[in-house]
Amino acid sequence: TEGGRFDRATLVRVGEATEVQRFAPGLLALLDRPADFYQQRRIFPSRRELKDDTNTARVERLDARGITVSEKGEQRVGLSRLLDTWEMSYPLRDALDPRGRDLLLEAAADLWVEKFVDAPADFRVERSVSVTRTDGSTLTLEIGPTQVGGEKGGDKGETRPRAVARLAGQSRYFEVATDKFNDLFPNVLDTLRDAQLVRFRPEEVRSLTIDLPTGPITLTNAKPRAREATPETPPGMPPPPSTADWRLSDPKGDPKGELKADNAAVDRLLTTLSTLATLERDAGLRVQVGAAIGAIGIPSLATPWFASPRVPGELLGLDKPAATLTLQIEEGPLESPRKQTRTLVLGRHRAEAGKLYATSNGFPRINEVGDELVAQVVGKKALDFRGKKLLDLSPESLATLR
Repeated sequence: TEGGRFDRATLVRVGEATEVQRFAPGLLALLDRPADFYQQRRIFPSRRELKDDTNTARVERLDARGITVSEKGEQRVGLSRLLDTWEMSYPLRDALDPRGRDLLLEAAADLWVEKFVDAPADFRVERSVSVTRTDGSTLTLEIGPTQVGGEKGGDKGETRPRAVARLAGQSRYFEVATDKFNDLFPNVLDTLRDAQLVRFRPEEVRSLTIDLPTGPITLTNAKPRAREATPETPPGMPPPPSTADWRLSDPKGDPKGELKADNAAVDRLLTTLSTLATLERDAGLRVQVGAAIGAIGIPSLATPWFASPRVPGELLGLDKPAATLTLQIEEGPLESPRKQTRTLVLGRHRAEAGKLYATSNGFPRINEVGDELVAQVVGKKALDFRGKKLLDLSPESLATLR
């Protein structure tokens, strides 16, 4: 048949049959592809997620139960996922900084087989990435030294550095791009540890309970969540009027005993909590080392007291907290909100230094923070949060004023 290669038919005869069948153009090219064309190129499972809560763009991130990265035979960091929440599991259990977490998960999902290659004469493992998939099975990628140069790729045609790699237990070698290894193998561990103690938006909080030695104080927002987020206050400007309707619950649980709360006071407290950042992440470790040094030369310590993991908490007042704050929040879309709980435990207050010790969300890390929370929480009574207005009425609700 006359014509170009795009409209030339493919003629096929099966076995010894005399009948010739005619198929669409291009079939021969499909059957003539090399074997590695049909091999899986994506190394680890991934799923598309929103880039962040303020963006509709979606990105590929690792979809797994956990990931561990190692360099030169030593484990560097491990992450594990419980439901939809990722946390650091090695070298210690800790909360993850959202940006560092997302960059690592995106870098793992971006590991592809760029090109299959012959087995190198001398292959040595410099890095490895081990992923526990959602079914519990483990897949480990072993990576050799990064090669200088590489093939051009990307939107701008830039050269992407590559390294030869293989899957553990397999003999097939291939190249992977290494341009995102700084995100996958962070040089500084603290870039992955969250400096913020409790992450939330004040408008997402539905209730706040403050447990004090004198008893609990429970505040509930009676106003449903708004579809639009509360706009941020420009620097130097007073905050806008509160959009919440905070109620002070009766200590005995009687709904008729509910009182109007001071919205401004509650909003100030939530703003302080949502921006609370650690000044020293490892205050507990520092205290334990100091106790160990101070105990040297005391022969009566058969079982060293300082070796107990309870020591930092006892020394920093977290065994008998000055206050425990529990926040119930709803995040995500209004139609299907995700209910979450955030907790913050306040320990000893060093008034002379303006410092306070605290833990958050059940993580063992003891933080040293500023003491701005002390005046807003410690020693407070329920009446301190009660509304101060005699007539709490909005102008639009008034029909007659005499």
